[in-house]
Amino acid sequence: MTVSLPKEKRKKIINSVKQFRGREKCKIREFAKFIGILTSACPAVKYGWLYTKAFEREKFLALQSRNGNYNSRMSIPSNLSNDFDWWLTNIPFAFNSLGPMNYKIEIFSDASPSGWGVCCNGEKSHGFWSPTEKTHHINYLELLSSFFGLKCFASHLSNVNILCRIDNTTAIAYINRMGSIQFPKLNILTKEIWLWCERRNIYIFASYIKSKDNTIADQESRSLDIATEYELNQDKFQVITSSFGQPQIDLFASRTNAKCKKFVSWGKDPESWAVDAFTLDWGQFYFYAFPPFSVILRVLQKIIDDKAEGVVVVPNWNSQPWYPGFRSLLAQDPNSTPALEKSFPGGRSLIVQALQNGKVPDMSLEICTASISNSTNKQYNVGLKLWWQFCCDKNIDVFDITVPLVLEFLTIRFNKGASYSSLNCYRSAISQIASPDLANDYRLKRFFKGVYGLRPSLPKYNVTWDPSTVLTYVKTLSNENIKLDILTQKVAILLALTTGQRVQTLASIQLENLVISKDNIKIKIPKRIKTSGPNRFQPTLVLPIFKQDLEICVYTAILCYLKRTKNLRNTSCKSLFILPKKPHKDASSQSISRWIKCMLSKSGVDISMFTAHSTRHAATSAAARKGVSLDTIRLSAGWTEKSSTFANFYQRPLLSKNTFAIDVLSC
Repeated sequence: MTVSLPKEKRKKIINSVKQFRGREKCKIREFAKFIGILTSACPAVKYGWLYTKAFEREKFLALQSRNGNYNSRMSIPSNLSNDFDWWLTNIPFAFNSLGPMNYKIEIFSDASPSGWGVCCNGEKSHGFWSPTEKTHHINYLELLSSFFGLKCFASHLSNVNILCRIDNTTAIAYINRMGSIQFPKLNILTKEIWLWCERRNIYIFASYIKSKDNTIADQESRSLDIATEYELNQDKFQVITSSFGQPQIDLFASRTNAKCKKFVSWGKDPESWAVDAFTLDWGQFYFYAFPPFSVILRVLQKIIDDKAEGVVVVPNWNSQPWYPGFRSLLAQDPNSTPALEKSFPGGRSLIVQALQNGKVPDMSLEICTASISNSTNKQYNVGLKLWWQFCCDKNIDVFDITVPLVLEFLTIRFNKGASYSSLNCYRSAISQIASPDLANDYRLKRFFKGVYGLRPSLPKYNVTWDPSTVLTYVKTLSNENIKLDILTQKVAILLALTTGQRVQTLASIQLENLVISKDNIKIKIPKRIKTSGPNRFQPTLVLPIFKQDLEICVYTAILCYLKRTKNLRNTSCKSLFILPKKPHKDASSQSISRWIKCMLSKSGVDISMFTAHSTRHAATSAAARKGVSLDTIRLSAGWTEKSSTFANFYQRPLLSKNTFAIDVLSC
């Protein structure tokens, strides 16, 4: 359920914002009345409270300097322009959700004078304060710890609600009130937190937890391992960079000692680009710009021989799994590259090694590995990394795969909460480096039948939404008059609904594959997508003109979009969709998903329940309700003739209120 402002209220707010946006001075009383208009609308404007605090701060300072005289005049500083602009941009489509909040995750955080600690769903992390951060009050550090918890555990999330558990009442008040006016440092940090959430359409709520119950986060904030905080002396680091240039990424760092803006941390870190450098696919890094490894070794050796201050060897590294490779680092032939004996080489590397073990010729390896797409490889990488760690713990060969070992591995993951689909993905990943008979073993089949019985895999949606809800809203958006970003969102949602395709397919549309005629647009998809396979035709999307209502005609919308983006595209822009803001590069599937969810949200669809992929359910289910044949639906959506996917996972009834009890009582 959502709440929104009436049209007259929206118009009143827009006029008030424009009035004060263009003024340099006004009476404090007038400005206070303006703030009152905004705050009265905030219950129906998501994140609205956040964009009133700067106004209230200026009113507070003006009253403070004029002894509380509301009839005095005050200046309206230029630094409020961003807040004015936010109201002008968002108020036309603003709404807010009502009812109880369903929290996706619960994050615990705590701060101590020495560091911060966070935990969520059994995972935990911690770190030190920087010298500057140590000077702040504990209230500030508690607020910052909560922010670090969000960055560690929610950076990959969007369109969700999150519960923050904190044992500091000041931090709780600042989060839930979206700031305050008396303490600028706390207010600035609070605004950073909420801006981070707004960009992801995340809504957070902070609740109090007693310190004695917040034991894990408290322990993490105090039990800090200094072994991860050693670093090269800054002066010596500059010697290296002056000789070889500034590196682009620091693979072994934390936020307090990273030498590059982009860095990889050992554990979860709020600012890191990735976690655990030894689990990354090293093929994505290009070292050709660097000098030979032997040269770097000799420079490091010279620095160590000179007993340069600040060059430190990590203590107790015998306990680290990659130690054997580092131990012999300087003892090796300076012309060779040391091997990291125990580090995870990446899923694709394991698969290549397994093929080599199976006597596949080197000249055939590239063709064989091309059978696995990049997205599938990312999924397999997770399972193979877990299998690698399992084998290291047992000190066995990762390629010595037996059914009992696989069953033991899968049982451990099951006991840790893995779902049926996750376990099946792990099994598929291991099958890539095992014999082909593994997948057909009766013991594994019996195991998965048991998993399904104990933890069945359920469809994501039991109901779907009515496309007419979205189309009614889209009708109000004139192609020629709306901003480019809104037009982009409109084209994305119309394409998703009229084709029933996945976002991956929409992101694959290339300009060169558009065939535009007077009556329709034909779009060929030669690029490999999820439904691609041997003896399967690649989809061709046909978008006829919808003369009955041109405002929801995808044909007309695409033509208008191509016209308005023509001068924004450079030679590197090959896709239909480009980013509406600079740089105008090809849009990713993640961007298109975000645009679709934005349109769903503005239309009143509950995006905490439905994702961008739900357009596929809504479109195909609507077609079935209209009497379109299943063969046509399967062909349009890309399912095979024998597939039961639509009936099992996509054909859903409309979301509606259950009135059975009322109907019975009304008899």
